Amino acid sequence: MRHLLKRILSITSAAALLFCSFHQNTTFLKNASFFPVLTASAADKSGVCGDNARWSYDEATNTLTITGKGPMYDFEPIFEPIVPIPWGGFSKDIKKIVIGSGITTIGKAAFEDCGSVTEVYIPDGVTSIGWNSFTFCYALTSVRLPQSLTSIDNNAFTYCRHLTEIVIPDSVSNIGPNAFEECTSLRSVKLPASLAYIFATCFRNCPLTQISIPSKVRVIGEKAFEGCLLTAVTVPASVEKIYQTAIPCSTLRDVTILNPSCEIVNDERTFYSAATIHGYAGSTAEAYAKKYSRRFVALPPPATTTTTTTTTTPAPALQRGDVSGDGAVSVEDAQLTLKTYVERLAGFHMKLNADQIKAADVDGNGEISVEDAQWILKYYTERNVALKNITWDDILGRKVLAFPRLLNKLLL
Repeated sequence: MRHLLKRILSITSAAALLFCSFHQNTTFLKNASFFPVLTASAADKSGVCGDNARWSYDEATNTLTITGKGPMYDFEPIFEPIVPIPWGGFSKDIKKIVIGSGITTIGKAAFEDCGSVTEVYIPDGVTSIGWNSFTFCYALTSVRLPQSLTSIDNNAFTYCRHLTEIVIPDSVSNIGPNAFEECTSLRSVKLPASLAYIFATCFRNCPLTQISIPSKVRVIGEKAFEGCLLTAVTVPASVEKIYQTAIPCSTLRDVTILNPSCEIVNDERTFYSAATIHGYAGSTAEAYAKKYSRRFVALPPPATTTTTTTTTTPAPALQRGDVSGDGAVSVEDAQLTLKTYVERLAGFHMKLNADQIKAADVDGNGEISVEDAQWILKYYTERNVALKNITWDDILGRKVLAFPRLLNKLLL
């Protein structure tokens, strides 16, 4: 919990740097709640955990069972007592979690800090594992993920230090930032074929010795594989951008980059200094190797034929608010939106491409404005600071809260 609190502090500090008077308008973080207040004492052994879901605890077998239909509630342990975890009084005694057929989503932080859990059953039909769902489940050794699963959210399995392997079904299209960070026994992971983004610190400090990056991945985030034990990595031709310190493993000996125009963020720590970089002559991989004095081995040019059939698959559009294209809505996206607006007012040509412009225009009025930057910051803070499971419809469907006027002052 201490680790997460430090993250919250760092997040709020980052937001404060952009909007210096933001603290005057954060009442909504403390008072707003989209979920019912649940009360439970250590003596309670059953209760409600969703509109149509219930929980029960068998003290004799230390088994927590979730039954019913539809989604579980999301829980807010950091901001107690807004939505306390109803089984929190004996969470450290739970050894087995059984989620019944009919449950569709695992609530945010539902099983956080259940440090004695060794066994979890997730049935077919579950589509989403919420933020921090199994964070600090130190004793968890394995978990089977159902074929119905589509999303593993931020920090879902962070600090599951006895988890040794995980097979992520191909139905999963989203694995959030930090999802498996600090799983210090995780040596084997199979990534889904549909994955488009490997987000920041997703597998940080996992002792992975090998990884197969799927052919649809477009972005590898900052510190995604930092602290891993990878010796060789092939970055497929689909990857458009590699962020700083993405693969800085001290064991890394070879990295092959198959996209000759892949953007590699300028940072000498993106790859370990002793690694040999393999890529095409004249590629960005070669330019990176020269800039940082790394050994470079040119790949043979791709074979050509007299007959070529080309099938163009449009790249997935950027999600709303993700102006930088790193797969997550952040303070930086709000900054980039504001900067673009100011440059346009000053008569400069906008440097964003069509997808970025569409992502920045969050209210869909056809213009990039101060309001768009405000919406982006509001979305970021409510999801990452207040840890609310809200959508863009929730944000844009309500009157904007009074954000500080620093944005407007910057334009004077």
